[in-house]
Amino acid sequence: MPADLPEHIGRYTILERLAIGGMAQVYLGFETGETGLQRVVVIKQILPQLGTDATFLQMFQQEARLAARINHPNVVEIHELGEDAGQPFIAMEYVGGIALNQINRALREQERQMPVGVAVGILMQACAGAHAAHELTNHSGEPANLVHRDLTPHNLMVTELGHIKVLDFGVAKANTNQDKTKTGLLKGKLPYMSPEQLWQAELDRRSDVFTLGVVLWELLLGKKLYARDSDIATVNAVLNEGLASLGQVRSDVPDAIQSVAVSALSKKPEDRFPTADGFRRALAKAARQSGMDTSDDAIADFVASLLGDSLSQRRQEITSQVEHSMATLDLGSAPPLSPGPAAPSLRKSQGALTGMVIGSVVTGLVSLSILAVLVWGDVLRPSTDSEPPDAPVVTGEALQILLAPT
Repeated sequence: MPADLPEHIGRYTILERLAIGGMAQVYLGFETGETGLQRVVVIKQILPQLGTDATFLQMFQQEARLAARINHPNVVEIHELGEDAGQPFIAMEYVGGIALNQINRALREQERQMPVGVAVGILMQACAGAHAAHELTNHSGEPANLVHRDLTPHNLMVTELGHIKVLDFGVAKANTNQDKTKTGLLKGKLPYMSPEQLWQAELDRRSDVFTLGVVLWELLLGKKLYARDSDIATVNAVLNEGLASLGQVRSDVPDAIQSVAVSALSKKPEDRFPTADGFRRALAKAARQSGMDTSDDAIADFVASLLGDSLSQRRQEITSQVEHSMATLDLGSAPPLSPGPAAPSLRKSQGALTGMVIGSVVTGLVSLSILAVLVWGDVLRPSTDSEPPDAPVVTGEALQILLAPT
C-alpha cells in the first residue's frame, strides 16, 4: 500500500486510489456492516489544500446533496456525505463497468463502428438519467432547475449488463447554488458545451440536451465532433460550424435518427427538444420505425464483443488471486476486532483483495468484484457443515466486527 494512501476514510476501508482531479481525489474502498454484508464503494474526498476554501467546500457538499436526492436507475447513488479528520467525503455507489470515453477509445483502436442501435440505446438511457436530474425539486416542491453541465462520455458509465449511469454532479448548477459562476469561468468540457454555455448565458435543461446530442453524434460518427487543436478553434467550431455529414462516414444510420440528432444539436435552445425526455422519446420512436435493437442486451453483447479478450484475461487473473487469497489466508490466531483500525490479519486479507477489486474497476467486471468480496466475507466466518469440503477451516473464537452504524 502506498505510503500516502489512507487505510480508512470514515468507516470505509480504502483499497486503492482511482484518480486525482483539480478538486478531489477518488478512492476505491469497501464497507462492512454489522450484519456481515459487504459492499464495494467509491469514495470522493476533497483535496486537503482545498479543505479550508469555503467555495470549494460548498461546491463539494452541493454535489452530494443534489445527487443524493435523485432516485433513478440511470443516476449513480450517493450513500453518504461525511467527514474524516476534518476533510469532507462522499461515499457513492460503485458502478462496475467502463466509461463511454474508454469504449470510444477501444473502437478507434480496433477500427470498429458502434452499432447504431447500441449508440441510440446508450443515449436513451443517458437521457432518462438526465431528465430525472432536471425534474428534481426542492423541499418545497419547487423546481430546482438543475443543469448537469458535464454530461460527457467521461461521466457516462456503461455496465456489463448494458445499463448506463450518469456520474459526477460536481459542476451541476441549480437554483439552490449560493455561488454563481463568475465571469470568465467556464465549468465543463469545451467540445461538449452548448453555445449558450460558452457565452455564459443563463442555462436551462436544453443545454444538457445539446451536450447529449454531441455525444450521440460522436458515437455515430466515430470521432470527435467539435474538438480542435486549440481552445479558440474548439469554441469557434461549437458556435459557428455546421455538422459533419454522417452519410459520408456510414450509410447505416437511418434518416429518422439523423433528424433527431440534428434537432438536439441546434445552435439555438428554442430549436432543440425542450427536455431530455423529449429527446429520448424521439430516439425511441425513430428506433422503432427503423426496427433497430436498442435493448440492454444489445448494449451488453456489444461491450462483451469489444472487450471480450481483455475481460477473459482479467477474469482468469482475478480467479487466480482469489484462489491464492483463500490458500494463504490464516486467521486462526487473529484476536477479536475492535471498532478502531483493522487488525493486522484483516489488513493482510484486504491487501490480497486490493488487486482483485482494482482489476475489476479497470475492466468493468462488477460481477467478479462482488464475488471476490463475498468470498472474502465467507472466509472470515467460522466454518459450518454446509461449507464445501475444500473450504479453508477457521478455528478459534468467532470474529466480531464492530463498526459505527450508517
